[in-house]
Amino acid sequence: MEQEAFEPEQSSSHKKTWYGLLFAVIILLVLWLLWNYWDGSRSGQVADGGAGFTAEVPDVVGMTRLDAIALVQRLGFEADVVVDDASGGRPDTVVGQDPEAGTEAPGGTVVRLDVTPLGEQAAPDFSSEDTMPVVPELAGKSRSSALSTLDRVGYYPVITERHSDTFPPDKVMSQNPAAGTRLSVGSPVSIVVSLGRGPAILVTVPSTLGMTERDAQARLSQAGLVAKATYQPKADSVGRVYDQWPRAGERVERGEDVVILLGVAR
Repeated sequence: MEQEAFEPEQSSSHKKTWYGLLFAVIILLVLWLLWNYWDGSRSGQVADGGAGFTAEVPDVVGMTRLDAIALVQRLGFEADVVVDDASGGRPDTVVGQDPEAGTEAPGGTVVRLDVTPLGEQAAPDFSSEDTMPVVPELAGKSRSSALSTLDRVGYYPVITERHSDTFPPDKVMSQNPAAGTRLSVGSPVSIVVSLGRGPAILVTVPSTLGMTERDAQARLSQAGLVAKATYQPKADSVGRVYDQWPRAGERVERGEDVVILLGVAR
C-alpha cells in the first residue's frame, strides 16, 4: 500500500516539473518573438527614412564623397557637401562631419560633410565655355548610376526626393540643368529621384445623374476622377446619365474610373 501511494505522488511531482519547464520555454519564446519584432520594426523605420524616428549618425570620415552621401541618405538623413579647399590628402574624401559620428539625431537632419577637392585630374582649367564638359542625360537612370555619372564628370549632385505614380522608386525623374548644358567642373546639378507611389488620396464621387456626357466628364474631372461612358437604350434618358458606378458620395482613390451610363434611342 505504501509503495502504491508513493508512485502517484512521484508521478505528480514529475508532471509539475515538466509543466514548469514548458511554461519557461513558452515565456522565452514569446520574449524572443517580441524582441525580433521590435528590432525589425525599428530597422524598417530607419531604412525607410520616414519622419518620427531618431537614428545614430554614421562615421563617414575617410569615405569617398559618393559613398558618404549614399550612407547618410540610406539612414534617413540629408547630406550637405562642403568642399574644404584648405584640406590636403586623398581627393574627394570626407575629412570632417557635423553632427559627429554616434550622435542620435531625428530623421531628415542635415549632416554636413567636409570634403577634399576633386583634384587636378578631375578639375581641369577650361579656357572657354566651349571646352567645358557637358551635363549628361540622367533622367531614367537609377540614383546610384546618376551619382556615378556626375562624379565621373566632376559635378556636385543635389538630390530631391518626390513621390511619383509613373516612375519606380529610386529612378531619376528630372534634372536641372538639362542634358547638353555646358557647366564648369564642380557646378551643382539637381536631380529629382522618385520615392514611388505616394499615399492614396481619397476623393468623394460627385453625382452626374441627369447630366449630359460632356457635363458629367467635366464634373468628374474636377473631382480628380475619369469618366468612362457606356451607352444603353433608354428612351426617357436619351443623351443623359441615368446611372453611375461608383455611386455618388462614395470615397475612392483620385484618378479612378467612374462608369456613367447614358441613354440612347432604340
